Parts: sequence; C-alpha cells; structure tokens
Amino acid sequence: MDGEAVGRKAGIDGDGKTVTVVVNGVPVTIDKKTTVGALLHEAGYAAGSHYLVRVEHEKEVKEFRDVTEKLTLHEGEEFRAYYNDATPLS
Repeated sequence: MDGEAVGRKAGIDGDGKTVTVVVNGVPVTIDKKTTVGALLHEAGYAAGSHYLVRVEHEKEVKEFRDVTEKLTLHEGEEFRAYYNDATPLS
C-alpha cells in the first residue's frame, strides 16, 4: 500500500475516541489511535512525501517516517511535518 492510500485511512481501531493535536501550528482533530500516514493526511500533507516529528517542550524528540506506524495520540500533542522528497531544481 502506498503512502497516499495509507494517509486516506482515517483510523485503525474505530473506537470513536478523538483528540486534537497540533501539526505545524494547526489543530487537527483525529482518532486517538491512528497511523502516521492518517495524521499527515488529516493535517493536509501528502503521506508519501512527508514525515512527522514529535515535539516536546519545543524540542524535536522523535521522527516518524513509516506511514504505516501506529500511533496513540494524546490531547494537545505537537508535531511538525517535513517535506521528504526530491526538490526539483530550475
């Protein structure tokens, strides 16, 4: 399954519990149990060309590059999304 397909899969457990996290300064409400790809997708980033970094106390503490990796999110957690694809030169 490619990154985009994973990104379109909203949650993984379907228990109905949602949280609001922050990605690049923007609040995102999503299932508490989800995947890296789904969080990227809900935040408006292409899962196939971006990755996430968890931020704690204004420091980047963990990278998430596997879009299929399962996450259990907590209310108010902060992430940064970074572009991870080739940049064309003009």
